[in-house]
Amino acid sequence: MVTYIDENDDDTTYTNGTGISLSGNTFSVILSYFQNLFLELTDSFGGDVSGTYDNLQLGTDVVGDNELNTSEVTLSDLTNDAGYLTNNSDVSLKIQM
Repeated sequence: MVTYIDENDDDTTYTNGTGISLSGNTFSVILSYFQNLFLELTDSFGGDVSGTYDNLQLGTDVVGDNELNTSEVTLSDLTNDAGYLTNNSDVSLKIQM
């Protein structure tokens, strides 16, 4: 719980909101209320991507013709860091001119 005490209270009436408690002139954030409302670096993902927040990986065959602008894809976009095609069967682009 995170707490803030207003030591300069001038008899103002305060009202707590959701996830915040109020006792006298002391506000406290109820951290358990906010858990699972935000992404954590260790959260895992599934579906078209996998991995944790800081290391997402695309799944196999999740990017298709509809997601690619084939007029801008070049051979270097289909090669690994050494400059070789990673798998000839993966190359099935239809370039229309």
